Order: sequence, then C-alpha cells, then structure tokens
Amino acid sequence: MCAGLDRVLYKSPIYDEDNILFRFCTSDDKVDFKVGDIYEFPHYLTSTKDNWDKETDKYIITPKETGTNARSIYKLYNHAKENQVTFKRNTKFRITKIEQNEYKSIYMEEV
Repeated sequence: MCAGLDRVLYKSPIYDEDNILFRFCTSDDKVDFKVGDIYEFPHYLTSTKDNWDKETDKYIITPKETGTNARSIYKLYNHAKENQVTFKRNTKFRITKIEQNEYKSIYMEEV
C-alpha cells in the first residue's frame, strides 16, 4: 500500500507557496522535542495551509523553499476545503522553537 501512496505523492503537485503549514497533533504525534532536535518522520506527515486554532498541540512547519518533500494534495482533491499538504515518508525537520501555553506550539523547518 505504501508503494502505491508513494507513487501518488511523487506525481502530485509540489507545494510551492510561501505559507507556513500546520499540523494539529493527535495522541500518536511526538511532542517531546527540544530546540535543535532533528526528527525524521517515518510516515507520511499530513498538514494544512490553514490555522484552525484547535485546542491541541500543533506543529508549525516551514517547508524548504526548493526541493521540498511537501505535496499539495488539495490541488488534486480538496475535501471540505481542508487544503491538505502531505510530506513524503522519511522527511526530516529541525525544531526551531517551542512555545508552551495550555498546548505546545512546535516550530519546525524542513531540512
């Protein structure tokens, strides 16, 4: 199944906007990072262009300007205007900042 999904992502439009992306974390998402950590996601990382201000921990992601692994899935199919952007498996990110209020905001840059 992953091979099929990989083929779809490789053929999907490359994310080419200057916007930051958001992922609203679930209980399966890693949130115990330190600034400077580099983390490789072994799975597909889904995100959105939109900040829904959900009450949960979130990743605030800056994709690489060139050579990004981010793919604009919403350009193929935009279910309920989710504006989904998916990163290929094994994409690496550097943690640049962590804000802790009621929930964590974890800032990361694709490397």
